[in-house]
Amino acid sequence: MTLTKRFGAISSAFVLILLIASVYAPFMGSRLLRMAGDEKVYISQALEMARHGNWFIQTLQDQPDYYKGPFHYIALRIGFMLFGRTPWAVLYMNLFLLMAGALALASIVRRRFSEWSGGGFWVGAAFAFGAGIYAHTWASQMEVETAALFAIGLWLLDGVRAGEPGWLFWITAGLIGWTKSPLHSALLGCSAVLFWTLTGEIWGRLKNPKAWLAVLLGVAVCTGGYAPAYLLDRANFWHAYVERELFSKGDTGQHWSVSIVSTFGFYLFPWMLMAFVSYLHFIFWLPKLLTFSSTRRLVLLGIAGFVPSVIFFIWHPYHFENYNLPVISAVWLVIGATWGSIAATRNRPSRSAAFWQLLYSLAFALTAIAILLIPIALTVLDIHFSPMPEWWPAWLLPLVWLGCLVTALGFFYFGVHMRGRRPEWLAISSAGVLWALTAFFAVLGERETLDLRRYLAERASRNQPTTLGYYNLNRNIWSEWGYLNFWVNHEVHGLHTPEALRAAVLQGETILVTSKEDSVTDFKNFMTKEFPGRPLHYIPWKRWRTQGRSPSGEPLWRAAWNQRDLSLLETDYFIVETR
Repeated sequence: MTLTKRFGAISSAFVLILLIASVYAPFMGSRLLRMAGDEKVYISQALEMARHGNWFIQTLQDQPDYYKGPFHYIALRIGFMLFGRTPWAVLYMNLFLLMAGALALASIVRRRFSEWSGGGFWVGAAFAFGAGIYAHTWASQMEVETAALFAIGLWLLDGVRAGEPGWLFWITAGLIGWTKSPLHSALLGCSAVLFWTLTGEIWGRLKNPKAWLAVLLGVAVCTGGYAPAYLLDRANFWHAYVERELFSKGDTGQHWSVSIVSTFGFYLFPWMLMAFVSYLHFIFWLPKLLTFSSTRRLVLLGIAGFVPSVIFFIWHPYHFENYNLPVISAVWLVIGATWGSIAATRNRPSRSAAFWQLLYSLAFALTAIAILLIPIALTVLDIHFSPMPEWWPAWLLPLVWLGCLVTALGFFYFGVHMRGRRPEWLAISSAGVLWALTAFFAVLGERETLDLRRYLAERASRNQPTTLGYYNLNRNIWSEWGYLNFWVNHEVHGLHTPEALRAAVLQGETILVTSKEDSVTDFKNFMTKEFPGRPLHYIPWKRWRTQGRSPSGEPLWRAAWNQRDLSLLETDYFIVETR
């Protein structure tokens, strides 16, 4: 690589990092409307592990329990030490790994498809900004970690030369098994075998003793992540993780296509329509893509990347929509190679290329129109419910308009007018709609913490120390006590037993009680029995209502719309003062 090209690659990588940071970092300290639910379990487990000084032995409600590999829990414990009780402590790993995964994909395309100017930047940004990755970046779960490590694994796999054992690739393949399950190590390993088979390199590796040693090293790395829990807590680890989580996953009742529809469909927004065009384009141009040296390797790497996972989750009865999300980087490589192949034929245009370019332009135009519907719908909402509640900021609607206009105009200009000749600018303009959506979700999410934060601030202004306990005598594993520590910036501990609740009341703690599962009734019955006559002060804590109907039987959203009252979509949790 010449010095000029090296400088260009470094500057492009720097701009890509800044672009990703501009979307995620400004709101990383806010509570967005929750888009995933399992994080409640993992954060609670990590808090308990930190309390007990454990790095590998997982507990939940102070009982040994194992759900996933050790990577996320280690990252959480490090986050607690670095960022304290802030959302950054439970989300920072998503942002940094996401940047690394995007850079890895950009590097693959830049290395193999240099004729496609700006293509690597676009693929990296598309990976970082697609709806599936975007939604899970705001959740303290393992999906983004796994997807980013898989992208890094593909980059390392692509860089393994003939005759080399691929030590770093197999170490990464072992490490990815630490995130959720060793299954992901096996799937990435299968992708490597399939890739080398498709490229004709497999036989040479089968004859290479060092290649086998590299595989064994990957197995050792993967096994090493689970060895401490197995050695120190063998019975619980075997029963909870190996038997329950690995071998006893039952049929979810969902169709086998659910994870395919998401990963190859709506998880790709705002590029979903152009992705659909690329699938058709790929089918018709496959011989040409495999003949052209610059796209052949990308296509084979992408196919090898997602095929093992897709086949496995078609076969396995436990179907869930995000189970193919870890291989979405491979999907982007195929989409990028297919779309970018038109750029490689511009010097020798054909009717076929012009036809496909027209379809891509149509997809960008339709996407731009769909994006403009977002601020239009929000404007209608704002006017209909005017005056909006005090928690609805005046800046939100203008910001949503600005962000969506940036993306829509960028898609019209760079996608339609310039016919995708500057993919890097398409990538940059796509950030606008994410700024808009993130601001909107942050306002809705912050509304759910407003009453509790206000209560804590008022107590602090009166120099009244507050200890928060979260009522959980029904021992619901989805209890929010863990993640509330980071979204109200105050210590919250779970009350999982009558003894713990009794002690909390005697010490005059403030108890948080959910409206779900008859918790309020159960709490009142407990207090009447254990502390008859004790005065209690119930302070409403407004949360969004996710289901139910109005007293007249209407869906809640319809009742709220007809009565012009957003509060009908809220329910009361309670802040209970026991002193």
